[in-house]
Amino acid sequence: MKSIKNIISIVLIVVTIVSCSNKPSLQKYYIENQENQNFMVIDIPTSILNINEDSLSAKQLTTFKSIKKVNFLGFKKTSEKFGGIPNRK
Repeated sequence: MKSIKNIISIVLIVVTIVSCSNKPSLQKYYIENQENQNFMVIDIPTSILNINEDSLSAKQLTTFKSIKKVNFLGFKKTSEKFGGIPNRK
């Protein structure tokens, strides 16, 4: 019985170590660049998405209704960042 507990403990430790990663994630990138002046942050209400709720399954509809807003992080385009090419209007 002790050996089974030891094996389970070792497996849990290995899984914990492997699951922790230093790779950059989308969430980490978003948080790090929220305050960056080169990015713009916009909260988009779900009402603007024009989703046809009739075409959604019950599970999809429940999920969609649980979302209040979509957070958008966009890079600001300026002529300085693109080799002096002026913005087209």
